[in-house]
Amino acid sequence: MNQTPDEAAREKNDAQLVKSGWIVQDKEKMNFSQIRNVIRAFREKLPEIFPGRAEAPKTLIFAKNDSHANDIVEMVREEFDQDNNFCRKVTYQVNDAKSVLASFRNDYNPRMAVTVDMIATGTDVKPIECLLFMRDVRSRGYFEQMKGRGTRTYDGERLKLVTPSATSAKTHFVIVDAVGVTKSVKTDSRPLERKRTVPLKDLLYGVMMGISDEDTFLSLAGRLSRFDKQISREERKRFIELAGKDVKTVVHELLQAHDPDRIEQHAREINEAPDSRAPDDEEYEQARKDLARKAAATFHGELNTYIDQVRRVHEQLIDAANIDRVTFAGWDAQAREHTKQVVQDFDTFLRQHQDEITALKIYYA
Repeated sequence: MNQTPDEAAREKNDAQLVKSGWIVQDKEKMNFSQIRNVIRAFREKLPEIFPGRAEAPKTLIFAKNDSHANDIVEMVREEFDQDNNFCRKVTYQVNDAKSVLASFRNDYNPRMAVTVDMIATGTDVKPIECLLFMRDVRSRGYFEQMKGRGTRTYDGERLKLVTPSATSAKTHFVIVDAVGVTKSVKTDSRPLERKRTVPLKDLLYGVMMGISDEDTFLSLAGRLSRFDKQISREERKRFIELAGKDVKTVVHELLQAHDPDRIEQHAREINEAPDSRAPDDEEYEQARKDLARKAAATFHGELNTYIDQVRRVHEQLIDAANIDRVTFAGWDAQAREHTKQVVQDFDTFLRQHQDEITALKIYYA
């Protein structure tokens, strides 16, 4: 495979930096040669992984960043000797990302899609049979969500519409681990909290007044989830009276308003569309706004005030074990003595310097 001058220069520069010790060549940093080797090995192993297939399975490749994704797309096309339609990038940097995603879901091409985060979570592409990880993931929850892109089962007839040589239904998927992602140490999921500096009261009234961006909804969902763990049975009962539903349902609605799976499902419900048809941009946006309105409709002035008041009670620490007692109540005798001493010191200062300061000379004359 031939490299462009830019590719060759970058690969040579990476090698020189590693040799000189300026950077450490770890399993997650890949130069062009490494990407080529991974893609080539993957291509050579496909007949073993999917025997009897005439075409490559629908494969989702996870890249580290947008530049890395560009390199992978180019390598895949060259190694598989296919045109641009065979492998496409699906990231937030791509203008027609949603149409590419729809084709990846419903059409023969693209056979492979490279993404960073855009379809790592919440997007339903049932024909995916293979996940190729070319980036590591530190979050346990995020990794599980990424794997979830391959867990959708699919009946044989529908699978054949996009993968004609498939002989059975999709009952499993394959993970190809090129960076050790399945063995690396994982931490807990990324927190929902996106607006740590914004008070809960402001989040509540913001949603009530029509603010529906993802950061606000997720932050409020996280705060209310914590609120639900703090309140008493009576407080929970009062919440239901004011909201018409329990806290868990409110949190669920806030999260669903920005869940791509739920938004697509709701778009199909609104338009009475079959599962095989992906909603267009207008239908998707209409469904998102509808779910956001439903989630926001729960909040009103009385409920918001109640939530904020109860939160204040539970976040105020009251020490009932260590009871204080009064040890003294009266005039401070030491204060009187201190005052006398200050006056005496000042008088002494004036007498000592009466010959040095003009005003004092006049006073003492």
